[in-house]
Amino acid sequence: MTFITGGLPPMANEIKTIIYNIQLLSMNQSFLHNLPSKTLVNGFTDTFENKQGVDLSLSTVYYDEPGKYFTELPGEMDLTQVIQIDQTSNIELSDSGGLSFTSDGLSMKKTIVSNGAINTGTGYASPAMVSNLSPAPIVITASSEYVSPNCPAWRAFDQNENHSTNPDECWIASAAGTETAPQWIKIDFGPNSSIIINKYSILSRNSLDPTYVSAPKNFQLLGSNDDIVWNTLDSVQDLPELPSNTWSDYLTFQNDVAYRYYKLQIVGSWGTGLTSLSQLKLVQASYAVPTSLEAAILLGTSTSSWMNIKSISPSFATPGSSKIFYALSFNQGTPSENWKIWNGSAWKNIAQLDSGNWRFLDNSGTWINSTVNTTIDALKQALGFDTNHMDSQSLASINENFSQVFDPGMISVAIGMKADEVQQVPSIGHFVTIHDEAGLDMDLISQPYCACVPIAKAYVSLLVKDLSPGARLYIGVGDEAPNWIELSGYSELENVSTGVGNYSASLSDLEALTGTVRIRVTSPAGTGMEIHGWAVNWGS
Repeated sequence: MTFITGGLPPMANEIKTIIYNIQLLSMNQSFLHNLPSKTLVNGFTDTFENKQGVDLSLSTVYYDEPGKYFTELPGEMDLTQVIQIDQTSNIELSDSGGLSFTSDGLSMKKTIVSNGAINTGTGYASPAMVSNLSPAPIVITASSEYVSPNCPAWRAFDQNENHSTNPDECWIASAAGTETAPQWIKIDFGPNSSIIINKYSILSRNSLDPTYVSAPKNFQLLGSNDDIVWNTLDSVQDLPELPSNTWSDYLTFQNDVAYRYYKLQIVGSWGTGLTSLSQLKLVQASYAVPTSLEAAILLGTSTSSWMNIKSISPSFATPGSSKIFYALSFNQGTPSENWKIWNGSAWKNIAQLDSGNWRFLDNSGTWINSTVNTTIDALKQALGFDTNHMDSQSLASINENFSQVFDPGMISVAIGMKADEVQQVPSIGHFVTIHDEAGLDMDLISQPYCACVPIAKAYVSLLVKDLSPGARLYIGVGDEAPNWIELSGYSELENVSTGVGNYSASLSDLEALTGTVRIRVTSPAGTGMEIHGWAVNWGS
């Protein structure tokens, strides 16, 4: 949208907000007793180009006063509104705490299972290494590496659980670990890559000679985020001697802190005075995700100025078999008292406040009082029935069907989320709401002009291109609330060189009204009608 202004008298140089959220510069207040032919007045055009909204453009303009013309004042009306869901959004979360805010928006809350003893995971926390530095950003280091044969530290993280008896297919330290001179192997997950570990296991070296297995006996697992200060996470004394190529039992501990660095520090080994290790498997802590439906209400996704909603499209992620369901409320105020879904052919009410009691609709179509008398609880129970589901695709498909239920005011969105059996977490990042002002009628009103004398008759001229059959012309007399009187029977006097017609209409029975005079033009939107100017003449 472009606003246009210029060297006008002070009153005409103001920007007014006209009905239906159309903002424009009020028309030139100068009244022309004689409208010269082939002269453009005001330079305002409303083309409704593409039928997508209000388009204002600039025309060559001349006024009573020489040298007065319009210049552009930048302005824009966006038809798309993006609502980002973050900590500042007005969201009412469910009482159960099953939802949380993440960097991606709103998601199911993943609760750390800090006790490694009930961590059911068995996978490696790091990728299979092919060197001490690859794949990046992970880095493997050790207190020492036996060099003849070459027994590098990364071998303990290559995830090869069937190492041969070749001595170079494991990590071997060049000495045995002691209390005063520990041997250690360390993994760095890289910048901004801290991980919560609460479970691990070691695989002994594959050796034909049992005395050279040299598995750890006494050791600690340490964690750090700066590679300087280390916290002891687990300490083991007298781990039973492991035979060749044998996994230890999983060693578990309590931990809910993410660390960038983890170090296995060995202070005693079985065997011949060396320390060796075929694999060190670190297992990431698991998360508990509620599998029951959780709900939230996002308030204020619309304002009263959005009179014709075309669509609401959320950015969403539903990995695995996780689900997201929606309901909408179109109430004027908050809290909203009725919640609806679009079932593909009609709107259906699924939760409502009835005489102070929240109720929800079940699969059989029966209204049931909510277990807890709150909006959230009623919505959780309502969205728990498959007959009450509106998914993201259904939400995005409602477009023009909004007109069946929408009243000016607030649109609220209820969001129900459910995680799947393997704790995949659904999430929503934002809503994109597209509203189309082309659904509104054009209603343009001029600046008031003081008549100063009683008005008995008036003569109005319009410069119009592509006059709409539905256009209406009014004159209004009165200071605060004009008495709008329709002027009918207007006719085209001539066609100016730009293809803009000069239309006029008159009224002679105004009964000597007094006060300010205004002109008003209305037209159905999307017709392509352009108003290039207007003028008024009156008398007693």
